[in-house]
Amino acid sequence: AAHLAAMDLPGQGRTAETVFDGVEEYPVEGELRFGKPSLSVRFADGVRSIEWEFVEQQVHTEGNRSELHLRLRDQGYPLEIELAYRLYGDRDVIDRWVELRHTGGEGGDPIEIRDAFSAAWTIPARAEYRLSRLHGRWGAETQLDRVTLSPASVTALGSRTGTTSHLANPWFAVDDGT
Repeated sequence: AAHLAAMDLPGQGRTAETVFDGVEEYPVEGELRFGKPSLSVRFADGVRSIEWEFVEQQVHTEGNRSELHLRLRDQGYPLEIELAYRLYGDRDVIDRWVELRHTGGEGGDPIEIRDAFSAAWTIPARAEYRLSRLHGRWGAETQLDRVTLSPASVTALGSRTGTTSHLANPWFAVDDGT
């Protein structure tokens, strides 16, 4: 699942703005973050704030496929994340996934995962945005649905079945409405 955060439209103004708005690759809860987080957790002591520090990056290339893996860890709790990207030399496709690791060892305090999205995109301000996606049912697969994104909206796309199917195709497009 992924979510899109539409920036406020020109002339609409903002009620709150921080240095974190629209610049984090994987937004989380904590500090002065007001947008929808990609990851929301609750540690055993009730703390929900995450503060990442960079651990390492790895690049793997095999044939026409390249992967980038970024590993981060929380500064105070036993939680690591790996952001993974796969690119293909012959396609305009990026695969993106996230892996979470509890690094507290056997018997470590539990970490409640409240939300964990694979990606988030904050799109720049424009007069209008349109979201196109596919859905359907048996015998009526890939029905195109288009909706206008409202200012400062958060739109979640996903499937509760856990698999790709005619009910929820993992494809979407965002354009300027024309």
